[in-house]
Amino acid sequence: MTITRFSVALALASTLGLFAQPAVSEELSVATFVPPQHHTNTGMFKWFGDEIEKRSGGSLTMRVNARSVHQVMRAIVPSMIQAGGGKVVNIASGTFYYGPPGLSHYTASKGAVIALTRCHARELGDKNIQVNAIAPGLTESEGVKANDGFDMARAPTIATRSIKREMLPEDLLGTLIYLASQDSNFVTGQTLNVDGGKVNV
Repeated sequence: MTITRFSVALALASTLGLFAQPAVSEELSVATFVPPQHHTNTGMFKWFGDEIEKRSGGSLTMRVNARSVHQVMRAIVPSMIQAGGGKVVNIASGTFYYGPPGLSHYTASKGAVIALTRCHARELGDKNIQVNAIAPGLTESEGVKANDGFDMARAPTIATRSIKREMLPEDLLGTLIYLASQDSNFVTGQTLNVDGGKVNV
């Protein structure tokens, strides 16, 4: 199967909220890629002070960002096994590595994505299924640009990067294409930071 730059761009745009998304529900779409390549295209960002997040005690963010990864895996793994293997690319977050204040619920949910990536890679390696994750830095998606809550974080984030500029959604494409291609057939259980050099691991 050939993974085109357009199909990867669609997956990335969906993840970063560049396209309109339906309301959060228990049913998730896994049609971003034609099997056997899949990308868990879910994500939610809420400040802990957000009224909805206060009422849910952080559970809404955990459900969307972490539980959904498990649900998507349950949905796609049988078809991948039947196809003889495949690729899964999860979207984590660089916040896991530096723990920004006020984002404990979000950081924990993305830490869970990294943990699930590692566990699923171990569980599915003998089925020729590679499971990896990307940990982006603060990315100037439509959702981020529309939320003035990110304004205070923008300049300090750029200042701590080795590459001193805003991160754009297309900055993730090369890594996503690599992880979805045959070039990464011997790479699994890994989380690749794409953040302009803010975090070095």
